Amino acid sequence: MRDEYAGPSPMQRRLVRLAPLLLLLVPAATMLFSVSHTGRTWFASFAGRFEARPLLPGMTIESAPWEPDRLVVTSIRSGSEAELKGITVGDTVLDMNGRPIFTLDQAARYLQQGTVVRLSVSHQGRPRTILLGRKGA
Repeated sequence: MRDEYAGPSPMQRRLVRLAPLLLLLVPAATMLFSVSHTGRTWFASFAGRFEARPLLPGMTIESAPWEPDRLVVTSIRSGSEAELKGITVGDTVLDMNGRPIFTLDQAARYLQQGTVVRLSVSHQGRPRTILLGRKGA
């Protein structure tokens, strides 16, 4: 005796009803993720541009994927001098010791001299200059 096809199961019917919604939501969620800071960093890491360096004590700087000639602060250690001076994740580095920097290699070269670094950052669109010690770098 052969079983006759009884039609789609209740689960299959639900999935068919949800398909148009999923076709709209998945691309929208992907687009929102790709324009977020996390998404840009994640996609840039696949493009081979992800490189972060702990150049100063308590903070990590990397190239900003959305602006190739900019460096951005990507992490701050809690209780570090950088945190105490008000540097936050997402601040854009404008210059070090009065010299504009565009790459991590430039930043590393500029940091080879001296024990104090004059760091200019853009914090929420406002430029600020902060003095940081290099001890422990």
